[in-house]
Amino acid sequence: MAIIQYKILHRTLKRAAQERIYLRRVREWLEIPGNEYCRVYRSLPASQCHHVRGRNNTLLLDERFWLPVSDLGHRWIHERSRGLEPPRMRLELHVHQVLEPGDGPGHVREVRGEDVYS
Repeated sequence: MAIIQYKILHRTLKRAAQERIYLRRVREWLEIPGNEYCRVYRSLPASQCHHVRGRNNTLLLDERFWLPVSDLGHRWIHERSRGLEPPRMRLELHVHQVLEPGDGPGHVREVRGEDVYS
């Protein structure tokens, strides 16, 4: 009697295709003026994309909810979202995505779609 082995997919074929498109688009998106620097640590170059609304279904490719961040800035966001420190950041999506308020890095407030440092 032969033993049949099945490979368990970690993601569907559709999702794998979405992720290939996503990786290509993120590289191009980080080159767009305004996305080249981290929104948390403004002096660091952005190297990653934070998904403000998550990555489920079509949100993975929805650029309206992408935020350019550095590795350090991305960790800063996720540490606060896990409750390691009281949340001090509010993410808004207008003309520019801005962080506010708090005394953390990238302390910014919004003024009619422009980023203004406090």
